[in-house]
Amino acid sequence: PLNKKDILKNISKKNFLRLSGIKVLKTTQSTNDEAKRILQEITKDNLSYFFIAEEQTSGRGTKGKKWISPYGKNIYLSLAWKSTLTLDKTDGLSLAVAVAVAEILNKELNLDIKIKWPNDLILQNKKVGGMLIETSLERNSTGIIIGLGLNVFMKKNDIDKIDQEWTSIMYHSNKIPDRNIISGLVMNSILKLTNDFNNYGFTHYRNRFEKLNFLKGKKCKVTSEEKPDFIGKIFGVNDRGELLIKRKEEIFELRSSLNSIVILD
Repeated sequence: PLNKKDILKNISKKNFLRLSGIKVLKTTQSTNDEAKRILQEITKDNLSYFFIAEEQTSGRGTKGKKWISPYGKNIYLSLAWKSTLTLDKTDGLSLAVAVAVAEILNKELNLDIKIKWPNDLILQNKKVGGMLIETSLERNSTGIIIGLGLNVFMKKNDIDKIDQEWTSIMYHSNKIPDRNIISGLVMNSILKLTNDFNNYGFTHYRNRFEKLNFLKGKKCKVTSEEKPDFIGKIFGVNDRGELLIKRKEEIFELRSSLNSIVILD
């Protein structure tokens, strides 16, 4: 089971100073909702508070999709961050979080996680995790919620309701994963990010993202709210974290408001 003491062993003293608390929950509707409620109680700028739960009864992903969250199988965590960043400076934050999480998991667990723009973690062509970033204007600051769901022990017979190919870390690791160690390492990376992103923005992460860019060079069909469906080749991302897709000689910049990207090759 998740244990606060064991989680904290993997958070550095330096990053611990950026933390106002960690709460481990048996069950909750959504760790992102818990994080939203605590924002008002964080008194100092650039401090953060983590929630992590064994189970979510109403977990959600992007575009309001349900995030399946069975008890004791995975990692469901959210960070409430009272940031001095203005909203326009949060561009690319979900990609930066994905980089921070993928890099530490790849290093410590010897995995090969890639990032599917804008917020999916991909392992062996299957989804292993995802991010949900939510922002709100607080008094003189920006409230940022960073939510992460990560499949660790979930098996096929645990669930049959997911509408895409998925996998769990346990299928790709030589040793039995420890959710407390993974949670601590991930939290430590995200706490470091709250400092680095605050100082440097997405440009600090752009090259690192490109090394992990699952879509780069792939031919894709884009279904967007702004324009008719079109097909092009993924070129990379820009300094705002927008996806660059090349069609003929023209490069389009796509924000995450688009409906879907389908890989054609």
